[in-house]
Amino acid sequence: MMNRFTTRQPVLLLKSSFYAEKDLFRYYKSFCYECILSKSVIMVPDNCIEYIWNIDKNELYCFEHIVKQEEFAAAGDRLFGIHIDSGYICQYNEKDLEQWMEDMRSCSGFEERVRYCNARLDTVLHITQVHPFVYHAIEKMKESGGKAAVETIAAELGYTPRHMERLFLQTFSYGPKRFCRHIRLLNTISNMIQFPDRNIPYHIEHLGYSDQAHFQREFKAFIRMTPKQFMRRYLGVE
Repeated sequence: MMNRFTTRQPVLLLKSSFYAEKDLFRYYKSFCYECILSKSVIMVPDNCIEYIWNIDKNELYCFEHIVKQEEFAAAGDRLFGIHIDSGYICQYNEKDLEQWMEDMRSCSGFEERVRYCNARLDTVLHITQVHPFVYHAIEKMKESGGKAAVETIAAELGYTPRHMERLFLQTFSYGPKRFCRHIRLLNTISNMIQFPDRNIPYHIEHLGYSDQAHFQREFKAFIRMTPKQFMRRYLGVE
């Protein structure tokens, strides 16, 4: 069983024939990466911000606090991505972001793109940290794998659940319960990929779902396919 929360996109990692990654300066748990896909992929809701440039097709994909998403890109596509942790928010002009990504075409390779990314990051994305209470609440949610009760976290941090709800809505446009659901789902899919031989009841028991119907509903609501369909499509498990 994985014992810590990860924000790497599990399907993207699984379906990359090449993957390289470098941390971003100054921003905790944030990084940029480059990969070549062996298959089209789906982004799993993870509460983070992802800007992905398709180098070959010159297309920009923006996933901001992903709620649900269908497949994008295709086998053989080379992607350059910027991953901003959920402890931050970004404010940017779309044209500036597109131009920034376009300018990276002149870079000779991944290492040069990383240097260029770090040099222009603050002026393009204007990254700021979320409210301190939201930040500490997020860390507690991650520590629990998304299983901790919102009311418990609010009480531990000296806030009411209502105030916590309001701050999360202001930051992410959805509340803390949904935030926890995303964490739990990301952990579940990461475990399904890491342990494809384990059956669905195992994941239900260990990752905080009340029963199989609950698990099926959550999975289909965000991934738009059933767990069995996901395992067949991405893991080759019948």
